[in-house]
Amino acid sequence: MNRRHLLGSLVAILSPQARALYEPEPMALFRSLPGRWRGSLTYRDWSPPHALVSLPCELFVALNSPSQASLYFVFQDGPGKVVHSYDRWTVSEAGDTFAWASGKDTSTYDLTPMPAAAGETAVLLTRLQDGKTYRQRLRLGPKTLHIEKFEVEADGRESFRNRYEFARADA
Repeated sequence: MNRRHLLGSLVAILSPQARALYEPEPMALFRSLPGRWRGSLTYRDWSPPHALVSLPCELFVALNSPSQASLYFVFQDGPGKVVHSYDRWTVSEAGDTFAWASGKDTSTYDLTPMPAAAGETAVLLTRLQDGKTYRQRLRLGPKTLHIEKFEVEADGRESFRNRYEFARADA
């Protein structure tokens, strides 16, 4: 059998079964997320006098799939005290829910796109639990990441819970 005939036979046999090994690109919300970030966590201390506390924070992000990210937070909580947090964000296939897992707890939010500046993506995450509405606003661009959390009482009173402000550290 000549080489040309053998090669043609192999191509004919293998072609119908050949599949691309490439996975889809990350969803728009996660496109700029992977990498190293540096910034701060600011939160409202629930103990009197309820002052705002700000901690230096680093964030390392990797994508597990086009719609799931692993986040590793490192907080500097005073001299010699380092706090670690491991979170996972997962967006549903339909793109309408957002699961935020931290430790053994997972909170599922309704996901609503928000207007954003050019080159940024912004979403509003909302969940209702025990008569309270929890809102998180995520805004992500190539060089900045902002996350703000608010609690809204049944009577409409809104309380600031926390805010992360990051700048890209690996660019």
